[in-house]
Amino acid sequence: MERRDPKNNIIPQMFDVRPVDRSGDLDWNRIGSVGTSRTDHGPENRPLETAGADCDAPYRPFAAVESDEWYVPGYEVADGSEWDTVSDGPADGFRESADGSFDTDTDGPVSDRNDTELGSEAYHDESRGVLSGKATLSDLIGPMVDRFRGAFHIISGFRLQAVPAIRFSGVLSLALVFVTVLVGGIWSVDRLFSLKDSVIKGSVAGVSLATDAVDNLSHADFESSAAKFEEASRMFTETSSTIGTAGNVFLRTIGAVPGFSKAASGQAMLEGARHLSAAGASLSRMLALVPSASSGAGTETSFLDIVDEAEKESVSAADDIAAAREAFDRVRPEDVPEAQREQFLSVRERLPAVLAALQGFNRNSYLVRELLGANGPRLYLFLFQNNAELRPTGGFIGTYGLLKVDGGHIRKFFVDGIFNPDGQLSENFVPPAPIQKVSAAWSLHDSNWWPDFPTSARKAMFFYEKTGGPTVDGVVTLTPDVIRELLRLTGPVDMPEYGVTVDADNFLEIVQEQVEEKYDRELNQPKKILADLAPILLDRIFSVRSASGFAALAETLSSSLNGKQVLLYSANPDVEALIDGAGWSGRLLETPRDYLSVVHTNLNGYKTDAVIRESVEHMAAVQADGSVLDTVRITRKHTGGNTPYDWFNRVNSDYLRVYVPKGSELVSASGQTFEVTKPPLDYDALGFRRDEDVVREESGTVTDKGGTRISEESGKTVFGNWVYVSPGESVTVEYTYRLPFSVRPDTDEPASYSVLFQKQSGTDGVSLRSRLSVPGGYVADWKSDGLSMDRDGYGFSATLSTDAYYGAVFSSRGSE
Repeated sequence: MERRDPKNNIIPQMFDVRPVDRSGDLDWNRIGSVGTSRTDHGPENRPLETAGADCDAPYRPFAAVESDEWYVPGYEVADGSEWDTVSDGPADGFRESADGSFDTDTDGPVSDRNDTELGSEAYHDESRGVLSGKATLSDLIGPMVDRFRGAFHIISGFRLQAVPAIRFSGVLSLALVFVTVLVGGIWSVDRLFSLKDSVIKGSVAGVSLATDAVDNLSHADFESSAAKFEEASRMFTETSSTIGTAGNVFLRTIGAVPGFSKAASGQAMLEGARHLSAAGASLSRMLALVPSASSGAGTETSFLDIVDEAEKESVSAADDIAAAREAFDRVRPEDVPEAQREQFLSVRERLPAVLAALQGFNRNSYLVRELLGANGPRLYLFLFQNNAELRPTGGFIGTYGLLKVDGGHIRKFFVDGIFNPDGQLSENFVPPAPIQKVSAAWSLHDSNWWPDFPTSARKAMFFYEKTGGPTVDGVVTLTPDVIRELLRLTGPVDMPEYGVTVDADNFLEIVQEQVEEKYDRELNQPKKILADLAPILLDRIFSVRSASGFAALAETLSSSLNGKQVLLYSANPDVEALIDGAGWSGRLLETPRDYLSVVHTNLNGYKTDAVIRESVEHMAAVQADGSVLDTVRITRKHTGGNTPYDWFNRVNSDYLRVYVPKGSELVSASGQTFEVTKPPLDYDALGFRRDEDVVREESGTVTDKGGTRISEESGKTVFGNWVYVSPGESVTVEYTYRLPFSVRPDTDEPASYSVLFQKQSGTDGVSLRSRLSVPGGYVADWKSDGLSMDRDGYGFSATLSTDAYYGAVFSSRGSE
């Protein structure tokens, strides 16, 4: 058989990762013709959209890019055809605008957005819980080549096809000479060397104003801050005008010529500072919209009005931040004075995060409006889940709340212990079999049985209605981790009625102690401390007025949502689709290849999950015939036993479930406790109602000879066992199972392996290590970031604060 070059086996869909021609070299004609063919396949495919039918590499499609334009302001395409961002030129030429001028500082496209938008949403970042990294259009070709090609088009007006940088060097040299001669003819030598003084003078004055503005912003003096930012922006604009249009063009294009680097970097810093100051003015106005502490959460505060105005300022700020980022990227760090270099680099490094936050707010503003009751009154059921006592969606539900919003106004916020509504339940329901070990009946506090949050949220709504509660529009859950981080932001809260001061470090212990031991037995309201703390904390949040405090609040909420410490569900399918698209729905994700989620349910194990340290080892071994054997080891170490709190010193009693690809076959299981739960009551004789979801799940459940319960749920195969860990001890449970697919490339078609690790909601810091081994002759044509290769195979490690993923595409060396 003819021996084939493995490079030719790369499947066509992998061109999304690395465009190549048939020889395996980069296909520059293909790159030059790239358009906007990537489309968003919708929330039902997120976050694992694949690069091809046989490749599970996740990517985020380019979003909000309608026409991929590159545009020099003052010029327009002669016949209305589009500009190409890869070749940096118009399709059929261009002509000067009516006033005969052009302004390179604005760099806006033909449409109403500027070129810095392009690629700004190319990849969803990890702060939303998405698994892929960031990329911009400049990453695809290289900023230096791109910049000089753009300058060359301004001068020559002809379309230069994209070519490899190494082949471009000769053309680039000629272009630089051409630019130098032409612009030099326009400018005098004296004019050229006077630029340095103009740049420095304007920059110093503008930076001084911007520094004062930042100081005003940090002290919540938004009016003065906005005024100084705007004045600084005018100063930078005037300085840029003093340099002149030709000067700006010259400095943007001539930086690589010896002797001009510092002047070009100065111009870029000036341009970036101008945009940064404009963004600062927008942010000042945006922050000024946040209600003061005195307004609180009362009926006079319309959060819809705030969101509407904030979005306008946020869009403007995002545009300017993107432009500042592009300008600062043209600055050579070695050209910045040493005294200011560290500060400049710090600012430049932070711009992507600021831009991502603004774009995230803009992207989800419609969802925020809906949740705030823009389309009518909304009633939300809040479930406070204690992750020290793990349950599938985050923790034991000990407290609930009811929030009513209408037109952006908070009309009602009520907090109460969960057993008060549970006591009003008028019907008896048969619980899932494992729950029967600790409770003969099923109710709201045990409703979060399924790790797929939409399923559990619907069950919570059902039980709440059965207790006599109203029909709600959605469900919100949060864990103590969220409260703790908010306390870190707001500072300690004095609660003299309880004789305590609650802060981020002691919150869990104090509240747990009040709930378990120190509550008023006659009043019998163990959760009262939470009900009393909630409005105080809410008022403190509205008291945040500084820019840094507002940013910290936004980061806390964002990380809580992305880390599944907060989950959202809406009964409206359209709104739920938006929540899912943002990555906040907590649903179990689909993937055509390998999958692993380890889910714990603490049943009568007290609060011991707070002192359990867990690690997960995953090994995928591709066999000679292409079949795949997975081995998973779950180690749980109990660090309690000697704490001052009894609830941390008990045995951890855990019903463990391991979710794997549907159709996986269990080969062996070890380390678990053999235990079969028997019904405590004759449910049928007593007239208990059976839930259809529970019946459907358990009717297909089988128990093997080792006591492992094998079932199907949410499109997964599930292995379930009881696991007990005593204080000071460590237990390892191991499962080996065969996957329902094979990885067997041949000489004509490659094959892929990928795995998604989905963390349990409410958990944080679980250590993960994974190994992938393949037979000899398998060649990796592509592998995801973070997957390392050694002589024994491939390795991956992560801390599961969010979901994790890796994948690879293999071809075979073939045979002679």
